[in-house]
Amino acid sequence: MSRNRKNSAGFTLIEVVVAITLMSLIMLTLVMGLRITANAWHRGEQKLEEHARVFTGTDVVAQQISSAAVRIVVEIRGTDKTPVKVVAFYGSPSELRFTTRRSWRGERSRAEYMADYSVVRDAQGKQQLVINEMPLTDDDSVLRALRLRAPANGEAVGDPADRIELAYFEPATVEKPAGWVSNWEPKDGAELPLAVGVQWTRGNQRQQTVFPVAINHVVKVR
Repeated sequence: MSRNRKNSAGFTLIEVVVAITLMSLIMLTLVMGLRITANAWHRGEQKLEEHARVFTGTDVVAQQISSAAVRIVVEIRGTDKTPVKVVAFYGSPSELRFTTRRSWRGERSRAEYMADYSVVRDAQGKQQLVINEMPLTDDDSVLRALRLRAPANGEAVGDPADRIELAYFEPATVEKPAGWVSNWEPKDGAELPLAVGVQWTRGNQRQQTVFPVAINHVVKVR
């Protein structure tokens, strides 16, 4: 009778194999679960960083556009050297150039900057909004910045899209109501659009961001 108790006190080989197999399956499930959780956490952090980067970029764009300053200079044109007033603000569906009191990079070395927002195409064939800026010192620097081609080492804002278009909200006049226009080129007056719109098109989805322009009546004529 004591011999039977001794034999029944241990585990059989089959029981040990089954126990090891179950423990291995449990450990494998835990490892896979931890790996999935870590990957999901990493993807979540990447999305948060992307959203933060896009939000920060558009926030700086909003501050720079809202600081747009009316700047009028006189340019001598033609052989008869006729003086022509030039408003330092130009807008098209693919480029926006204007004077502003706020630097995109947070610089404070100059009182004004010429900001250039250009729609460029990347290596993958997508369009990207790229920002450049040039410090201004006097009226001649304003004219040079208006003529200068935007450098290629600007900073991209937002994610690439199939199509990016700029638009400008025109205030109401006696002849026509307020509305969006695709081009903005003021003549002698110091008028600026009420807002600048950027429309991103990705497939069938369209997203438009509107940046109000707080008009600063700083007119400088040489």
